[in-house]
Amino acid sequence: MLAIKKNPIDTGKAIAVTVVAGIAGFIAWKYWTRPVTSNVEFSLGQPTASPAVIKPGEVTVITVPVTSVSDKEVTVDIQVEIKQAGSLWMEGALIETKTVRATISPGQTYMAKVNHTGTAGGPANAQGISMRALGITTLINAQMVGKSWTGDNVFGVDTRSVVTGFQLLEPVCNPMSVVPGGVMAISCPVKSLSLQPHTLTMHVEIKTKSGLWTSGNVVAAFDSPPFQLAAQGEAKYDFSYQVPSNADIGKRVITVTLLENGLKTPSTGPKNPNEFDKGFDIVAPATRITLVSAATSTPRTAPVGGTVSLSIPIKSDSTQAVTISPRMRICEHGAVGPGDTIEEFASLPSITIQPGATQYLVKEIEVKGAVCGKDVLVWLFEGDKQLAYNRYANLFEATTGSSGGGGGGGGVDNTNYLIEAVNAVPYYISGGNYTNISFRIRSQSI
Repeated sequence: MLAIKKNPIDTGKAIAVTVVAGIAGFIAWKYWTRPVTSNVEFSLGQPTASPAVIKPGEVTVITVPVTSVSDKEVTVDIQVEIKQAGSLWMEGALIETKTVRATISPGQTYMAKVNHTGTAGGPANAQGISMRALGITTLINAQMVGKSWTGDNVFGVDTRSVVTGFQLLEPVCNPMSVVPGGVMAISCPVKSLSLQPHTLTMHVEIKTKSGLWTSGNVVAAFDSPPFQLAAQGEAKYDFSYQVPSNADIGKRVITVTLLENGLKTPSTGPKNPNEFDKGFDIVAPATRITLVSAATSTPRTAPVGGTVSLSIPIKSDSTQAVTISPRMRICEHGAVGPGDTIEEFASLPSITIQPGATQYLVKEIEVKGAVCGKDVLVWLFEGDKQLAYNRYANLFEATTGSSGGGGGGGGVDNTNYLIEAVNAVPYYISGGNYTNISFRIRSQSI
């Protein structure tokens, strides 16, 4: 009788057993135990989605029952592929892949859940519902374990009320007119009515205006880099256009084309591309300089021999920068026109003023002449061409000055008088006739 004792721990390795019979010798043979392999397998149940019908932008929760029929606890990746429903011969396009990792004990059923946000696209049935299919796979170390599960019509996306178009809005041009050689800043906005984000590009053409209803030749074209347009959001393409120095004077129109993946997108506006007739104008250079009336003197009154600082505002409505040469004359104040000239400044520092800007001619002068009001006359020239003139009547007043005593403790005269509002009626008289002169004397005594 032959007795074989097996190793109590089945390692799957060969165990050699030697049998000795009598004294005639021995017989040796080997007994191999069967290797033991782990049984790892999963059973996939019918997935569900709640809600079963959603609109683009809404979320459904997909639940996949996964039951372990393994003989030990296993960590597994449950991969869920969401696809458009396929046709009889073709599989639908993949929309999204999501993965859930779980550790499942033998006999345990794990409910894997993933969230999915609905998107438009795919064939729709008679009710306007675009169905979605699922593909379920279990993976360990990226290798498929067991069988996968595929099923159509797990849930649907209602596309009946979905709007996927865009609105090309009126471009904004700053300034609205520009001279040849100038720079135009242009902003082209777009609005999305889609419930999904999009990556878009914009092609912009600047054209001449050839007729009442038609545009002419393309004079410049610009292409935006790709930009993100959020669901029902707004975006814009900003760029600068350097107008050629030899550009023709006239109207320019702007045509905007919106593209996605190189193709024109659907537009809910008038059309895509959309031509905007408003555009901007290229105008001939013009110089318009104004001496603003709100000039000031600091201080308003000063004694003869003192100083005042004059500030004269200059405004430009020109279409380009202008360099001007100011001239100034200080006169006694006259009732009708300026009185006698006190001082003249024929050459003041030049000033360069930009379109739309306001700058100030500032001049500090010594107070001279009679004790009365002073008129300030200002001219602005561009070369030999006079651009502007203004008379600032009674802009400041001269008062009597103070005289100090000697070092021996002499007294100080603190009595000052101001003669003002000098007037003569009539202003012009001939020889031998009379005029009535009136004035006020105001004390400035301390």
